[in-house]
Amino acid sequence: MTRQSDGSLLWELRTPRDEPGTLQVWQTPGTEEGAPVDVRIECRVGRFGDPDKERLIIDSVAQRLEQLRGRDYYRITWR
Repeated sequence: MTRQSDGSLLWELRTPRDEPGTLQVWQTPGTEEGAPVDVRIECRVGRFGDPDKERLIIDSVAQRLEQLRGRDYYRITWR
């Protein structure tokens, strides 16, 4: 994970088929303490993109962030 100059977090990924990918997350804090945080997630898989895999990764990350809302940690559940 690296923090980009725009404040986003960038992860470099590898699929089981050794395809390169990236996951980038931007967050905008709420205006007051305890307010919701806006999160934008983008994913790119493979040299030419793979919308199905990208959507699966984004949905999985969003689900995990929802599980972590208001918590410091939460157990991981595998589908």
